[in-house]
Amino acid sequence: RAEIGLLSHNVIIQGDQGAAYNQKGPIIRVKDKGRIQVEGAEFRFLGNKDNMVVMAIWLEEEQADTISFIKNSSLHHFGNRGILVKAGQKLSISNNVFYKMTGNGIIMNSEEKYPSNIRANLILQTRDGSTLFQDDKLPPLSTAGIWLAHGGYNVYKNIVAGTEKGSGFYIHDLWKERKGVLGRRFIGNVAHGNF
Repeated sequence: RAEIGLLSHNVIIQGDQGAAYNQKGPIIRVKDKGRIQVEGAEFRFLGNKDNMVVMAIWLEEEQADTISFIKNSSLHHFGNRGILVKAGQKLSISNNVFYKMTGNGIIMNSEEKYPSNIRANLILQTRDGSTLFQDDKLPPLSTAGIWLAHGGYNVYKNIVAGTEKGSGFYIHDLWKERKGVLGRRFIGNVAHGNF
């Protein structure tokens, strides 16, 4: 089985040429009721491998009236994890291609009251993140294509393949407290070739 994804897009958001080699690129951080709405863009060479706080895309906004989304885009060759979601009501991460992230493609660490949707993403060759800094404010982050703090997110039809020294999907122990929730919201996902 082979997965194919489109990495090239006309709109490119990237770090400088040095970031392609030293994995010390810029970040995108959305907070204080901000929002992100991106469609059809290419993100590359973001994130800093030496600093957990400098994740590539960090969403911390808390909002009720607006929708944030990243869709139909590509995110590749990140130095430190892909997208971290700590809050974000009405957030959608859909139809994206993640390639060669370090540590994780998507980290969902928001409270269950935020009904985020992760749908139809392709996450390939997530690199070993065991050397990355661990923040004491987060649960331990295992290398995984998609890392979930609990089972309350809507996670549908994602494919994760080729994760290095990890798993396709990782669900932190908090989900055990919510019996039955995972089966209703985790549907049609596939993981293969992870080692």
